[in-house]
Amino acid sequence: MDAAIPSDKTLTNNGTIGAYGEISGSLSNNGTIIVGPKGSVPPSSGGSVIPFPHGETYLDANGTPQNIPTTGTKLLLPETTVLSGGWYVVRVNVTLREYLTVTGNVHLILMDGCKLDAQKGITVNENDSLTIYAQSNDEVQMGALTATGDYDQAGIGGGYYGAGGTITAAAAAAWALVREPTARAAATSAPGAATLLLSQMAAFRIRQGKRTGAA
Repeated sequence: MDAAIPSDKTLTNNGTIGAYGEISGSLSNNGTIIVGPKGSVPPSSGGSVIPFPHGETYLDANGTPQNIPTTGTKLLLPETTVLSGGWYVVRVNVTLREYLTVTGNVHLILMDGCKLDAQKGITVNENDSLTIYAQSNDEVQMGALTATGDYDQAGIGGGYYGAGGTITAAAAAAWALVREPTARAAATSAPGAATLLLSQMAAFRIRQGKRTGAA
């Protein structure tokens, strides 16, 4: 969002929005504003304003800290349904109630303490890829991803009997595939399941159904 609010108007936010540019004028923030790499909001906006993590790092596939990219990096918000090739950051807890589709090569950073819950699953088709990064090795502190597939489908993959792409949990990325109770126990055995790559120190947890514990 990038907006100059007219002097006789007030913009009211009651949800979660991203500010990629400058928001100027009268803003009443009753929700959460997540600021992008070049974004800014009026200082007296109220509510919760989450700054972009300038100067912070993530762990690459070798467990080496790297600066979080700023050029072209986007925020993953609750209304997000498509991740096109590039870098994305999960800056707060996000619940996705619709399918999330990955196209191209997507890099997703889970900030410490942040959880991404994809309740309809994540579609990563053949020739597409999703690489997930964490900020730390601390399993209590690190971010987490939960993806719940539809009936007899993988939480992350190519859809029902569709060819799945490649999922990489880089370094310490901790995540879980949560699937319906009828789904098979092995992560890559369900129809449409993606190829799973676990890099150094990656933690991968599978729950066979909503009522079971971690494998």
